[in-house]
Amino acid sequence: GLGRLAHLAWITGAALSSVHVCSKVAVGTSLMGKGGAVHEYVVGVRIVTPAPPGSERRFAVVREIGSHDPDLNAAKVSLGVLGVISQVTLQLEPLFKRSLTFLKNDSDADLAEMVAVWGRHHEFGDISWLPAQGKVVLRKDDRVDVSTPGDSANNFLAFRPKPAADIICAREEEDVLQNQGSDNAICRASRVLSPIFKEEGFGFTNDGESFTGYPVVGYQHSIQASGACQDVLEEEEEHDGLCPWDPRVHGTFLHNPAISVALSNATAFIKDVMRLWDRNRKAFCGIDLYMGILFRYVTGSTAYLGEAEDSIVLDIAYYRSRVEGRSAVHADVFDELEQMALYKYGGRPHWGKNRNYAFNDTALATL
Repeated sequence: GLGRLAHLAWITGAALSSVHVCSKVAVGTSLMGKGGAVHEYVVGVRIVTPAPPGSERRFAVVREIGSHDPDLNAAKVSLGVLGVISQVTLQLEPLFKRSLTFLKNDSDADLAEMVAVWGRHHEFGDISWLPAQGKVVLRKDDRVDVSTPGDSANNFLAFRPKPAADIICAREEEDVLQNQGSDNAICRASRVLSPIFKEEGFGFTNDGESFTGYPVVGYQHSIQASGACQDVLEEEEEHDGLCPWDPRVHGTFLHNPAISVALSNATAFIKDVMRLWDRNRKAFCGIDLYMGILFRYVTGSTAYLGEAEDSIVLDIAYYRSRVEGRSAVHADVFDELEQMALYKYGGRPHWGKNRNYAFNDTALATL
């Protein structure tokens, strides 16, 4: 996985820049340099494609696509329809450290304006919004010289292994909240997590063991990757802990849509979301329950399936029932938020996260 790659790069004195690897999933946030999308660092691809008609090679052709080949723009964001990718070459850079501080703002009054500029001020910055609580968490995250003291690491709280009984119990509590349908109960539960995350530095440690305060300073690969839970799966010995999403237990099960909106439309979009919020503030407790909406930044790309211009990506998580046809409480509000981003503001769905309806007009939007 990418977390392993980041560690190997560190051993050689190099770094995979800008891409955040959470439990070995690259998400990324940056408007500086090439940005935070992993495909922007792809400089070569080996791909197996069907042999053309009449070719001496009856079945398949292995193609090497380098950085100067115009076809790389088609291949470096691949949905699997061009062929089978057997090797990817990524561009690395010299080792560096990062200095990170989370700033909590108890008012979201200036959020619409803040989202439009925060990513320009901090290389790895992002913003988390707890809409029901009217609070914002700003991630102030920038690169610093390797001589800066600090050996911090990222062990995100939500991605830590847990006993199966705890995972099952947490899910049963979610089911009860949804079945009862009480806004007050969901809102009370939604206010429990954020103080815990704040107290424990969102899972960051100052010395690899404990969190003592900001700033958190560490090497790129240690700040970049959070995969303690996934590490358990990759090790051979038995462990008591499981990932909360492990299919062997009925644990975490969520809708987790992600939609990119052009940065030029970000302020207007968030103001529209706030108008939706004004109509029913308690409806958004179902989003706060999973630590709110994350706004991260990606740059415009030359990749055919990349972003057309600098954008924000909103990542949302909310309850998903295992009973077919049963929606989350206030799912209509969450659907309205997604559809507003997609259709009013020309947003683009994440290729691997959204429900089918989000892709109805994607072919037209991509052309």
